[in-house]
Amino acid sequence: MRPTGLPRDEHRTARLYGDVHGIRAGEEEDLRRILSPSLIGEEPGFFRGLRCLDAGCGGMAPAAWALARQGAARIAAVDLSEENLRRARRDGAADLAAVRFARGSLGALPFRDGSFDFVNAGGVLHHLRSPERGLAELLRVLRPGGTLTVGLYGRGGLVPLLLGLARLVASLVSYPLARALAVRLFRTNPLAAGDVLDLLYVPYAWRYGERQALRWIERAGVASARRVAPDPGRAYHAPLARLLHASAFPRDSPLRRFLHGDGWLYLVGKKGD
Repeated sequence: MRPTGLPRDEHRTARLYGDVHGIRAGEEEDLRRILSPSLIGEEPGFFRGLRCLDAGCGGMAPAAWALARQGAARIAAVDLSEENLRRARRDGAADLAAVRFARGSLGALPFRDGSFDFVNAGGVLHHLRSPERGLAELLRVLRPGGTLTVGLYGRGGLVPLLLGLARLVASLVSYPLARALAVRLFRTNPLAAGDVLDLLYVPYAWRYGERQALRWIERAGVASARRVAPDPGRAYHAPLARLLHASAFPRDSPLRRFLHGDGWLYLVGKKGD
């Protein structure tokens, strides 16, 4: 039975990511390293003293961890999955006094208007039934002049096309069976197993062109929106894991563009006054 008040699709998403983040525990370490003032074009010390929201914190709350280590005064880490929140408290940012965890949906965040100076939503909006509603909520809780960062699936390329076809096939295969097969097939590389299950079984996986995404968030009230280019530089040991991630290929290479189109879109901007 799903928790009271949680829509069926969000319940499915919470269950999926509660499981997937357990399978690929540890891969989120990269975001701890790359989320920094320099990434978003700010001066050193930018996060010091800020009130921050990590929307969709995941199983290790890597963004919340990074923000706390860089001096943020208060960080709210929100996720749909109780299992992810338990894991984050235990293994991720639990020892950081500035972090507070809460279960919540981006469709109705449990915070007052203008509660935060900085809001991060990496890889969340494209999994919502209504990304527009989620973006409106993120901006509602962000103060005027505050900074927003969002990560979105890019559109185009061979890999997203094949994934779309694979999702149709996956709809005919039960998740428990697919999970058992993926874990067995990638037993030496849990990152690949988790990523395959993530990409095939999440209820919604919207994709955006870069210009489309920038126009969208600007129309919603984000000023000076731009794309920045985090590149985790992971060592993908399994061929399939390398194929699934644009960051496994050199930036701006023809092969990367052919396989991944616009790749991973990490956008930053300021909420208008």
